[in-house]
Amino acid sequence: ANPVKTIGQGIAHAVALGVSRVFIAAAVNGTSLTYQEDVTIPNGVTLEGRWAVTQAGALTWSRGGPRTLVVNTTPAGVKFAPQAGRMSGLDGVMIRPVSGAMLSAGVTISGASPLLDDFEVLTGALFVGSPSVESVGVLIAGNASPRLSGSAAVPSKVTAASASLASIGVRVVNARVELQSVDVSGGRVADPSQNLVGVSAGLQLINSPQSTVKLAEINGGLGRVCFGVLSQGNA
Repeated sequence: ANPVKTIGQGIAHAVALGVSRVFIAAAVNGTSLTYQEDVTIPNGVTLEGRWAVTQAGALTWSRGGPRTLVVNTTPAGVKFAPQAGRMSGLDGVMIRPVSGAMLSAGVTISGASPLLDDFEVLTGALFVGSPSVESVGVLIAGNASPRLSGSAAVPSKVTAASASLASIGVRVVNARVELQSVDVSGGRVADPSQNLVGVSAGLQLINSPQSTVKLAEINGGLGRVCFGVLSQGNA
């Protein structure tokens, strides 16, 4: 099939054709690509990055390059359709959240159980503009039960963006998460004068029993109060 220009078009084609993976080029002929769009991943579809494309007549696809960059356009970030299961996911993708919102997330998972592997949510140090009130790298809620993983050699990475009230790497609310080989960090929480305020935490568990963490490095960021793991309620 001929390549398309957007992830949304690729997902639509995959659903129509019954294909489970959408390949996302990280570069074409050595030039890096960035996808700036609002992405919702349906059940049964995985976005697979790290593909390098060369064009000398026919297109040649080879995997092994850097993670493919997706820049969010909405505060909820990359989303999964409700009831999406383990056959849905991200693989070889890095995500840059928006800033300047009441609550901004790199990835939002609600009522779904996808697999996120070999992925990264970028730090807010790359942003231009005012920080969000609350910044969350990956937000998990609504009876979701995703698996977030990497490898010992190449761990996945979630670093929350700067915020003015709370900066949380992974927040789990009324849900559960399997976390393995993922480095998670909270971000910087400061007022307009750059005084440290609020809460920074790597992992926040709110009523999230049966969540598991293995081979993960979890750190708070910079704030008035900092936690590696902040557990609240029945967690």
